[in-house]
Amino acid sequence: MAHLTFIGFVGGADLNPEVIDFAGASYDMTSADANRVVRCSSGVAVSVNVQPAQAAGTTTEFVQEGVGQITILGAGGLTIRKPAFYNAATAQQFSSVVVTILDTNEALIRGDLEAA
Repeated sequence: MAHLTFIGFVGGADLNPEVIDFAGASYDMTSADANRVVRCSSGVAVSVNVQPAQAAGTTTEFVQEGVGQITILGAGGLTIRKPAFYNAATAQQFSSVVVTILDTNEALIRGDLEAA
């Protein structure tokens, strides 16, 4: 029988991410946000601008704790990849979305997304 041993990382993400709070309307995701959980408590819609030129594998989770829906946008030519029948936005309050950088100008989002 094969055994797997995990040492500190699962799927490229540290098991102890830093949690930060954000209450504004616009957030720029940069390489400084690697391995973070961003709790968005805004009462208005939140735009997350994913900046290009981040290291592949950089992962950040955004949690919609307030009533303001979170929308993920690619900045500076970065392309956002997502399932075809979903929008690049959280579905409802207490939903979360994970952004993973795939390449210099490409990111994948997954999580509790709003249906298109």
